[in-house]
Amino acid sequence: MRHAVPAETRKAQEIRATKALEEFKAAPSTGAQWDHWVRVYLRSRYERSAITFERYMTSWRTLELFLAEHGIESPAQLLREHCFKYIEWRGQRHVGVRPGGRNTALLDMKILSIVCKEAVQRGYLPFNPCTGLGLKRAAAKIKPELTEADLDLVEEKIRLDPEPLRTLLLNSWMIARWQGCRITETQFDPQNDVDIVRNKDGSESWTIRFRAKGGRDHIAPIAPKLMPLIRSLREAGARSTYSLEAARRSALSSVWQHFFHRTGLTKKIPGITFHCLRVTAATRMARANVPEAKAMRLLGHASSTVHRVYQRLRHDDLGACFDAMEGRPTSSTSGSS
Repeated sequence: MRHAVPAETRKAQEIRATKALEEFKAAPSTGAQWDHWVRVYLRSRYERSAITFERYMTSWRTLELFLAEHGIESPAQLLREHCFKYIEWRGQRHVGVRPGGRNTALLDMKILSIVCKEAVQRGYLPFNPCTGLGLKRAAAKIKPELTEADLDLVEEKIRLDPEPLRTLLLNSWMIARWQGCRITETQFDPQNDVDIVRNKDGSESWTIRFRAKGGRDHIAPIAPKLMPLIRSLREAGARSTYSLEAARRSALSSVWQHFFHRTGLTKKIPGITFHCLRVTAATRMARANVPEAKAMRLLGHASSTVHRVYQRLRHDDLGACFDAMEGRPTSSTSGSS
């Protein structure tokens, strides 16, 4: 090649870049293999949020199966085409993993992208092949509101279920039904996460402290319908609303999905998921004209940073929410046409 000739200079630079990349991929990087560092990295990054860590590790275990099946032992062997292949692979049945939908695959790809970003920082990769893929999420399925007949049917099926799952199913269901909380918030310590405050008039106010999204605490008054369950758990000295050995918090969704399928509830109540309880609670409060601020305060919803900063509601302002969840008219609806 001739010196100072622009076309040949560019060609030389392209050849150099190609050879450098080939050498980078061919040269063994000490400790670069996935199994040498990824699990430790994820634990150190997400150790403060046990739920997030367990969820991400579930995704990583699935990704490990894909990487092993395709002979990808280290980050340098990962190509963009593998990312696209994974979407199709995830929807198929494989030993050790259930088929997942597109959104599940994209969540897994998010974890892989986080790992690859760290690999770039460590010098295991020249660039992150998981970025800029242009993959769009599938439209989420609309979760239905449950009728009283639906709720009664589910509770009937739960009470016929054998132990040890029956206690887990019943307690998590009742807590979410009357509090409208998330599935991960149904497991708490009745001794330490329940506060009892004696008011000036001699009455007592009971509140629950939930571990909400992001690891923050969310405190809400206890629903009247839940008081018997909470009292019985406290009197029995229970340190958990249900056994953690029966199912990890990260696996609760799978436990409930399996329950709905094996009891035939998915056919009798199309679209049913555990999260329908939260949908039902929010819908009933909206239908009963409960002010949105009160409903959001009870459910722990925060649509914006401004809303979280400026909310000033007290626990005793939320009684109408429980009236609505029990199907009774509230003061705001009584007398209306």
